[in-house]
Amino acid sequence: MDAMKKEDEIFLTTKQAAKKLEIALQRYFELLPQEEELKKRYGNYLSLRLRPAAQELIRQGENRKLEQLLEELQPEPAVLDQFLDTALSCKNQEAQMLLLRRKKTGKGFHEKNWEL
Repeated sequence: MDAMKKEDEIFLTTKQAAKKLEIALQRYFELLPQEEELKKRYGNYLSLRLRPAAQELIRQGENRKLEQLLEELQPEPAVLDQFLDTALSCKNQEAQMLLLRRKKTGKGFHEKNWEL
């Protein structure tokens, strides 16, 4: 694993959840295709920590990364609602639009029958 960097070693050894998440987000998006094993490791971690990962990306305004993460990990519609709440509280309109589009295409809106 000569592609492993200092951050990768810290990720493997630290017990601090915030530090682990920070490194996972950073490395997941910067790894090259030939570093597939490392990207998979970070992807697995982020899939377990999807909620805090997405919320952090929303807070940072990293909407392209958020879109990529959601595309790759496919969260449930109920989880998208929580991300929408975060985007609203952070006043991140681009993330709000992205999440609403994803919710619409992913059948996240429940159709109601208004007949009496």
